[in-house]
Amino acid sequence: MPSSDKLSRALSDPVDPPLRPLPASVADLLRSLGAPPRLAAHLRAVHDVAVQLVDWVEQRYPDLDVDREAVLFGAATHDIGKAVHVAELSGPGSSHEEAGRELLLAHGFAPELARFAGTHSAWANPAVTLEDLLVSTADKIWKNKRVPELEDLVVARLVRATGREGWEERLAVDELLERIGGGADHRLAFQGSFPAPGTGFTEGAEHPVVRFLREVAVDVGIDAPEVERTVTPGNLDLYGLRCPDAGLGDALWRRLRALHRDTGLWPFLSHWSPTEWEWEEGRTAEPRPAGSGVLAAIVASREGAVHESELGALAPYARGELLARRFTHVPGGIWVCLIETDLPSTLPQLLHAPCTPGWGSDGPVPELGYDRHQAVLREWEIRYGAVLYYLACTDTLVLEVERPPTDRAEIARVAVEQYAYCFDLDQVVGGPEEVAVRQVPSGHWFFWWD
Repeated sequence: MPSSDKLSRALSDPVDPPLRPLPASVADLLRSLGAPPRLAAHLRAVHDVAVQLVDWVEQRYPDLDVDREAVLFGAATHDIGKAVHVAELSGPGSSHEEAGRELLLAHGFAPELARFAGTHSAWANPAVTLEDLLVSTADKIWKNKRVPELEDLVVARLVRATGREGWEERLAVDELLERIGGGADHRLAFQGSFPAPGTGFTEGAEHPVVRFLREVAVDVGIDAPEVERTVTPGNLDLYGLRCPDAGLGDALWRRLRALHRDTGLWPFLSHWSPTEWEWEEGRTAEPRPAGSGVLAAIVASREGAVHESELGALAPYARGELLARRFTHVPGGIWVCLIETDLPSTLPQLLHAPCTPGWGSDGPVPELGYDRHQAVLREWEIRYGAVLYYLACTDTLVLEVERPPTDRAEIARVAVEQYAYCFDLDQVVGGPEEVAVRQVPSGHWFFWWD
């Protein structure tokens, strides 16, 4: 398909669920620039979220003076500098910010509108307005990325403007962002349908890993697969191949895992492609040991125990059941990604995931940094052959378990470990007893942090 046709699709094609089209002036500018369709798709998704944010603000605070059109223009153009710095569509960098502001000024847009291209990542600046904060929030929550310090600034502005109680506004904002974030998977799938320039490969590509991925994919029944590549902050190549469905993704994962000893490349499934992955700013992702006893410390910080006599009949989940339930509504297939590592337990540090900042930081529970995730996964890998199977850059990981415990006393022990590690399991599986009966004896261990 010609690039101009792809750009028109990204700008205005009907989407299910619907995404509002970009403002006409922005769409015309993107066409005149010959912008990458991936950029147009991203701007459209963020703009749609900005509309939802402004609608909510206007409805909840009818006397609050908010420049609606400025917010929507800002969301629709915040990354427009990536039409110049195209590499930043698939990798880190901030050169697009000032370039975007200058580009908009050069095309006759007012400074008060052009500013959003430079302020959408600068919410800590005291000079930013509520409009700036709403654009920044839209640029995060479109993919369900929660940034507590940004949300605190939004709440503070609303409290200052209305005189309402801070806790009341925090609950209201949290409910709004949770609702909007619930549509992130569809928006990510829409953006992902337009590969970033330079990340896709043609059938004749000579890159050895790309050729290897394609050959293995064809062996499991995936024809003409789409492949992406990006570079991590630790200077490792992260590859991804889109599979049309989870069944083929699972088959490809198993084939690639069997080849890990020869290739040194560990596979994992994700609904995030390499070019959509989120990186922690300023971190090089150099793995470091977390020390011993991390899992024991996490368990010790939580009250409660499960005795084997309290367990009912074991009824383990089928492999992949919870993962399928979590993402049953997501269109666009699934990605099988590859990264170089000897130990799959290092992936949290290599990939800055799962992102659980502050989780467990209240009270005596040890905070779950990437090194602690790594330590927990490594201990379970040694004990049960549990290896990373699925990873989201936000909040989810799944382990494939070769030797799940069968002794009821050990099952009870591991249930306590899992619940202490991720007590949001009570929203998915239930309490420690349910974790013991349903998850621990199964071949997949599912973890999700709310």
